[in-house]
Amino acid sequence: MRYLGLFSGLIIILSWCSPSYAVETRSKPIQCGSEKTLWPVINSAGEKALIGGFSNITTSTGAKEVLPVYLFANTQTKTWTIIEFHLQSEEVCILGFGHGLDFDVAKYFEKKEEL
Repeated sequence: MRYLGLFSGLIIILSWCSPSYAVETRSKPIQCGSEKTLWPVINSAGEKALIGGFSNITTSTGAKEVLPVYLFANTQTKTWTIIEFHLQSEEVCILGFGHGLDFDVAKYFEKKEEL
């Protein structure tokens, strides 16, 4: 079961990074709000920006946008939050959050030797 969950996570990550791997589009609740309401939450969790990049999105009107996306994390408590910044509207969307931050994930994808 552990590998099934990791495989599902990998598919989601690959479909997010490259449209050529997308299997299907899914919708899920995304929490969005004013950027000024984000910082107290991030600061109270002690999370700092670790990784950033740009995401190509299509809005509900069909417009294409490039938005910055960051992974905030607290390496002590192992919490993390992925945030998409909508700069023009000063809005942010939390794409995901959780716990159990792990930087050594290659171990989950290495082929096990059979006895």
